[in-house]
Amino acid sequence: SNTDVAVVSDKGVVSPVADGEAEITVSFGGITSDPVAVTITTPICGSPFTAPSGETYTTANYNNTGLTNLCWTTSNLQEAGQSATCYSNNCDTYSGRGYYYTFENAKTACGALTDSNGTWRLPTTTEWKSLISAYPNLAGGEGTFGSSADLKLLWGAPELRNGHYCPAVYGWGYIDGNGYWWGSTANTETVVTNSTGILWYGPDSRVATQWDQVRCVRDI
Repeated sequence: SNTDVAVVSDKGVVSPVADGEAEITVSFGGITSDPVAVTITTPICGSPFTAPSGETYTTANYNNTGLTNLCWTTSNLQEAGQSATCYSNNCDTYSGRGYYYTFENAKTACGALTDSNGTWRLPTTTEWKSLISAYPNLAGGEGTFGSSADLKLLWGAPELRNGHYCPAVYGWGYIDGNGYWWGSTANTETVVTNSTGILWYGPDSRVATQWDQVRCVRDI
């Protein structure tokens, strides 16, 4: 076997190492089989990948959403380009929570992740709702608030409720209170709040000027 591509345990279990071609032979009682060619490919969703920026993201399919053909990034986008910024423009204090983007820059930032497996984009509101309501402890999704365990599963900690920037009303606000993520339609966002539940806002003229956080999806 090409051990740069796959390794075989003493029990005959083949484990992938990297994409590529390998030949596997079986030896037993002094007899060796003819080689069998195998092609090793990494999963198209569920494995970490490195964006052109050098940032590494983990991915998940969340099969129980019903959207089995969709791959999600599982952490907030951290593409420093696209005019992104940390909360309150303070990366010393709030690094690691992900960056904030305008709507147009969020679309561009997701697109910048595109790799050989497909094109990344912002999730639609339907896709957000399917993701959230698929988990029973979220009590059905819209207008409700579920257990911290399921919320942590989906968004992690302390990345759950990171606030956002709303220049039309109050500037930076709601850190550790509400979470805001862009949807794929202009002026729409998914909002996870600390008390009133999971809501979808928009279209709204105030949303158009906001800086929210970003998760990306691609079709698989």
